[in-house]
Amino acid sequence: MPVLPVLPVKRLSSRFLAVAIVAIVAAPLLLAGCQTSRSSALKRVPTTSAAFRRLPAPSASPDVMRNTAAQSRVHSIMKTAFSQVGNPYRYGGNSPETGFDCSGFVGWVYKQFGVDLPRSSRDMMAVGTPISRAELRPGDLVFFNYGYSHVGIYTGDDKYIHSPSTGKRIQESDLNGRGRGDHYVGARRVIDNKGVTGISDRLKGEWVQASRHATAALMADNAARRHTGAAAYRGRTRTGSRSRAVASRNSRGRSRAQVASAKSVKSHKVAAGDTLVDIARRNGVTATDLASYNGIANRNRIKPGQAIKIPPKAGAKGKSAKASPKAKPGKSKAKAGMKSGKAKAKAGAKPGRTKAKASSPARKARTAKS
Repeated sequence: MPVLPVLPVKRLSSRFLAVAIVAIVAAPLLLAGCQTSRSSALKRVPTTSAAFRRLPAPSASPDVMRNTAAQSRVHSIMKTAFSQVGNPYRYGGNSPETGFDCSGFVGWVYKQFGVDLPRSSRDMMAVGTPISRAELRPGDLVFFNYGYSHVGIYTGDDKYIHSPSTGKRIQESDLNGRGRGDHYVGARRVIDNKGVTGISDRLKGEWVQASRHATAALMADNAARRHTGAAAYRGRTRTGSRSRAVASRNSRGRSRAQVASAKSVKSHKVAAGDTLVDIARRNGVTATDLASYNGIANRNRIKPGQAIKIPPKAGAKGKSAKASPKAKPGKSKAKAGMKSGKAKAKAGAKPGRTKAKASSPARKARTAKS
């Protein structure tokens, strides 16, 4: 068995202290270097989220995008069609205001989306692409009876929406039902509805409920307008009757001539230097009548700018008084003419009398000879 050398205690303790001091000094430096290298490594390696962020986004295929657009368009068409559920049938109607017949309803729905269809169901059968019943998708046109006398819009699950007949309203019916004697005879596709799936009953119910709320709001608005119009009409009639009653009370006890004369009262605005006598003379009335008519106590106290009313009756007299001087020359001429005519008659009658007097002795002599 080998014998280990025994070191002296003093040398062992001094070496141990030296190693311990070196370890204590070198430990922080080693730890700092490790931490720096780790942090730099973390900085160099990209994080998971950043890496995913730099990845290209997945692009949808053209078929998927086209199917999504077709689905959205068909849903809009169906929503428009179900908004008219409950609207009454009307032969020849093609608007929500007048009501719809079958072809008018289908044509109106598709017209909202830029698709113009013929007016009659028979002409609609010649538009688009013919399809079998197994190929039906929501948005296709379905026709009934052998003369193509009825048309509707397919909604999926062997159902279609249509405007049935007189006395009924727009509704969704079963494709196999024959409640009104309709027989399915064919279908046409007029829009791109590739990939369109069926429409749930929940969505249809929401559309119908929304249309009912809109219809109720419209009816309430129309009723309010009618009520407002009737109230305004009653107000106008009441105002008119009230004004007529006031007019009749004001004119009560007076003749029509008096009322008309009261409306046509003349007035004169007093100018500087005017007197009541001058105003009365200009208007053919007396100053006394003018003062009493206007309630003037002192004739000399009228002011410039004051309005003086002229009595109507006095004004009429004034007119006649003004017209009378013009008539005097005519009367004088007539009298002069009568006098001249009498004088001429007298002058013409005197010679005849003298001849008659002269001829009377000759007649006497002739009678005496005989």
